[in-house]
Order: sequence, then structure tokens, then C-alpha cells
Amino acid sequence: QGEHRRLLFWEEAEGGTGIWERLATEPHALSDVARQALTICHFDPETGEDADSHDPTVCAVACYECLLAYSNQLHHRHIDRRLLPEFLHLFF
Repeated sequence: QGEHRRLLFWEEAEGGTGIWERLATEPHALSDVARQALTICHFDPETGEDADSHDPTVCAVACYECLLAYSNQLHHRHIDRRLLPEFLHLFF
């Protein structure tokens, strides 16, 4: 909230993958990840609008190509890809 916002990054890989060092030493690493996340979620990373290839009849709020997975099945009703562009553009 306000000036006390926090962002928690969580890495599940045992022993790590080296991502923390990369984020700390490569200035554009987080921006690159944010852009790729937008692309995966059917957005144009530059505009935050739906990508030209996006088919809203297949993926309105989420699909198994972007955010849905068997492991998050209990949370599917809360997942909405449309919330991502505004947030991820903070990292550009």
C-alpha cells in the first residue's frame, strides 16, 4: 500500500537457478522477464493491448497456454491475465 509496497520473488528450484544473481547484475533482466510474461499472456509488450494473434474466444481471462495449470486449478476463478499489463509495465 502506498510507499510500503512489496514484491516477493519465489524460486522453487532446489539449489536455485541463478536468477537472483542475474536480476541483481543485469539491469534489463527484470524488464526482459516482464516483456516475455506479457507475450506469453497474449499481450503486445509495448502497448499492453491484446496481441494481434490473440483469440478472445479461446482465452478471455486465462488459458492453459498462459496462466492456467493443473497445479493452480483451485485458484482458476481468481486468475485474470487482464490485470498484468498495468503491473508489469512498472518494470520497463
